[in-house]
Amino acid sequence: MTEAFGFVSRWLAVRARDSRGASLIEYTLLLSLIVLAALAGLSAFGLGVSRSLDDSAAKILAAGGLG
Repeated sequence: MTEAFGFVSRWLAVRARDSRGASLIEYTLLLSLIVLAALAGLSAFGLGVSRSLDDSAAKILAAGGLG
């Protein structure tokens, strides 16, 4: 893990030295924020679906459907 962090740190340091690198870093950070937001949204959506399915299964079992 520390090797990957070192590689990324060196890569970003080299790219930050010129203006093209600065733009690349900005776009990379923006993309990272978008990915994090998407993952958080999908996680919340998945938990909601899971709770809904658990509730439905409990109601079916309580009604004597599959148990």
